[in-house]
Amino acid sequence: MPNEKHLAALETENKVSKLLVERLCIPKERIIHVVCSDRDTLERTISLGIDVTENSKLQLTGTDLQYNGISIVAFTKKEIFELFNDVWISSYMTKDSMLDYYCQMNNIKISYYHISNYAIVEGYRFDYPKEFERLCICQNEKYNLNFALSKAWYKRENNKGKIITNKEPACLKSLASAFRNFLKYVCQNENPNSYYWTTFKASQSDIPKKYISQKRFLECNKKATNEYDQCTAVGYLCNRFINPNIINVFADKGIQFDNDQYALSELLQFVYRSNLRVEDSDKIVNVFIPAKRMRMLLWNFQQKYMTLRNNISA
Repeated sequence: MPNEKHLAALETENKVSKLLVERLCIPKERIIHVVCSDRDTLERTISLGIDVTENSKLQLTGTDLQYNGISIVAFTKKEIFELFNDVWISSYMTKDSMLDYYCQMNNIKISYYHISNYAIVEGYRFDYPKEFERLCICQNEKYNLNFALSKAWYKRENNKGKIITNKEPACLKSLASAFRNFLKYVCQNENPNSYYWTTFKASQSDIPKKYISQKRFLECNKKATNEYDQCTAVGYLCNRFINPNIINVFADKGIQFDNDQYALSELLQFVYRSNLRVEDSDKIVNVFIPAKRMRMLLWNFQQKYMTLRNNISA
């Protein structure tokens, strides 16, 4: 039997649904999820899941946006996939990815295939990425400042610096300086085009330009590019988490989102824009990951690979 707070939450959710239909022109049948984030405390944040593909006032898909203080999560309409007999997607770490969760939520069946002896073979098989042994993760505490580097951290440090000194925040200056010294003393490569780096797009301009070239910036979610395949140094100055409102949508459908798996997959995709994707290269690729969580996710993953590799060679 629902209590008064739960009934109030349901009433709020119904009002939000009505708002979406009347104000944002979202057809009622396309609203797939409306739920208060915490029905016991009646927090004002509300998670929504909406199929958004046709023209409407919401032009975003598969992302999170704000409308009058309400958090809205928009997904690509599943009928898009139903237009085809088969949809083939070539990717790495598809299991427990956003695509996997989306398919689970919409009851879309996934059949896995892998490459064996240059042939496409049915069945799932996990493989570590090629050239992984050429990856060198910086573990020198002189450079790894162990800042949180989340979106909230950047916002907090940036605001703190403006309030106290009205200059560039000390932590951001230290971060940029550490990366510059990493390039100079660890990589020891004078070529200004030998590296690329990233952080959240909204925080890019917060990194002092006199330490790191803005021309070498690459969006942290960038994929499918070979433009940086000659780079032997990478800077990953962010700590990736999926938006909690998106997690709430999946949780309401009984799907548990793995934030660490998501972060590791995104990090691997970014690092493999470098010379690691060149199979006939023997160059070492140095990676600077000052956020301890992200660094250890990649480090532990690589250690498992090295252990397996050594056992096979023994």
